[in-house]
Amino acid sequence: MIFITNELGKRALNEAGINKGHFMLVPTIRGFLYKNYWIKQILQCLQAYKAYKAKTGASEQPHTKCIIFSHSDRLADVAWAYALKRKLKGCYWVASFFHVVPPPLLYFRHPPTLVINDIIRWLENQLVIKIINQGADAIFTESTYIKSYFINEGYKGKFVILQGGYEKDLFNRQALETKEKKYDACFIGRFFEYKGIYDLLKAWMLVKKDITNAKLLLIGDGPNYALKRIWELVLESDLLNNVVIVRNPTDAQKIKLLTQCKVLGFPSYAEGIPLVFYEAMYLGIPVVTYFLPSYADIKPCIIGVKIGHIKELAKALEVLIKNDELRTLMSRRAELCASGHDWDNLFLSFINQLDSIGII
Repeated sequence: MIFITNELGKRALNEAGINKGHFMLVPTIRGFLYKNYWIKQILQCLQAYKAYKAKTGASEQPHTKCIIFSHSDRLADVAWAYALKRKLKGCYWVASFFHVVPPPLLYFRHPPTLVINDIIRWLENQLVIKIINQGADAIFTESTYIKSYFINEGYKGKFVILQGGYEKDLFNRQALETKEKKYDACFIGRFFEYKGIYDLLKAWMLVKKDITNAKLLLIGDGPNYALKRIWELVLESDLLNNVVIVRNPTDAQKIKLLTQCKVLGFPSYAEGIPLVFYEAMYLGIPVVTYFLPSYADIKPCIIGVKIGHIKELAKALEVLIKNDELRTLMSRRAELCASGHDWDNLFLSFINQLDSIGII
């Protein structure tokens, strides 16, 4: 068995327990507008194709199973996989796909430079959908919403559905347990507008009207323009004493900070199912978010409000922060939802699903 993927794809497959067979790696390229992007992609595909032919003598050994695994739904990973699939007719292509990017200008009105980025990202996502629809033998995703979306687009292949999880080694609940909750809510993720971080700050201004000392913890990082906008909102809304920012902590530090929060606020505009949901729920921390179609599988586990409704977002946060009994109830429900979502169990499910559809 031969796997053609990149370094990140190899790591994911190895962690899933797939270690048998020969791995041939295509270099990972980040970013859509990469210098000499297409030249590099073509050269990489040719290199992988030559290596594959040399290794297997594919025409002489038709019994050798070949699997192409694209690790992400970015064009940089999908382009080479599609090209190889076209050339290596006997190979299976398992394509990862996690979320549908909303059309540009649907929610935000950006400066021209950012609008161009939004348009490029949306066009890239639409192109990736078409490529996967035409060439992939199976789609690896984390929600039944994505499955339904591709079926509606006419996709005839198979699906591997696996939601995210948490690392057991990092999540020793007893060791992490803390009675002191320093923060009323926290956000963990990249500091971008579509992640809802600006909306969360606007909602926090409303929360502060009823809970004067309400503390919000922001964990992550982002580009300078996003950090600048965050500080503008903090100063404009008089939140200097109500917001704490921690940039780029280690995984262990992040989890320790998470345990000190009453609620996770994550009002993103476009997601699959974020890993941080399961990390928070495993620790018994309720999740307040904008409800997205991809969250349908976990609807009972989270508190979702309509996209862009900042007053509803603030109300949901405030009620959970003030109502200890309700928060305890939601905490227990969250723990039940996260039960069994450690990576050991998930990787076993991943292998079983690949086996059931005849990929391995």
